[in-house]
Amino acid sequence: MGEGRDTNGVLRGWVWRPGDGAFVFLSGADAGAYGISAAGAVVGRCGARACLWPASAGTALSYGEPIDLNGSIDRTDIQLGQALQINTSGQIVTTGSVRSNPLEGSHIYLLTPK
Repeated sequence: MGEGRDTNGVLRGWVWRPGDGAFVFLSGADAGAYGISAAGAVVGRCGARACLWPASAGTALSYGEPIDLNGSIDRTDIQLGQALQINTSGQIVTTGSVRSNPLEGSHIYLLTPK
């Protein structure tokens, strides 16, 4: 997984699909893929937002639209910038900053599904 430019020159996240050796580009412009779970869910970023691409069911890994992880937290004063890893329990490690004090720098956050 990683990030690279598609045939139109758009920076996109990608995942290598071991079944057929294909590189699958993820939807969303200015994206990067940084972590993948055993179930195939991918985490990364779209622009300046932490995102999740759940794996679609089926015979080969395929992905739909990214989910902005900022919508999954109760705190509106935090901006999650990128998701770095996801484990088998669905916990996601992200970086982010407090909107009211952006000069404070980035923090690490652990998102745990309910």
